[in-house]
Amino acid sequence: MNGTRLALASLALVMLAGCDESTSPTALEGQEEEEAQPQAVTVPKLISPAYGAVMDNGCQDRSNGIVWDFEWSEVDEAVEYHLYVKGVNASIAVVDDVVVGKQYRHDSPGSYIIGRHQLDWRWRVRARIGLDWQDWSDENSFDVEPLDTDCS
Repeated sequence: MNGTRLALASLALVMLAGCDESTSPTALEGQEEEEAQPQAVTVPKLISPAYGAVMDNGCQDRSNGIVWDFEWSEVDEAVEYHLYVKGVNASIAVVDDVVVGKQYRHDSPGSYIIGRHQLDWRWRVRARIGLDWQDWSDENSFDVEPLDTDCS
């Protein structure tokens, strides 16, 4: 009786796995191991600025400009990254650059952002592996500090 149950259970496993009766149980075990392999990470994770951060703003007298630092996780085999930064109400991106490495500094001497454009800035990154651009990361948003906050 136990032999019959074992044979029926084996046949059911073979049918559920989509194999024919000639497939050995060891072949099925190898198939499960192949399917369990994790997918390669091709989309960077945004690190800094964190969601809701408040970033630097310049001075109206242009004595101090804007300096923004961005960082994301490295993607294996990526040859470069595309960083895109735009205010939600802006007509063009402030940063739309291809860079090597997982960090970028936007340094804009003598620049400032007026009050109505200080809130809701968005940034995202994508990696290029070989010749192919991968999917964009999720977006993070940040705000910009009030004008003249750190002027001397």
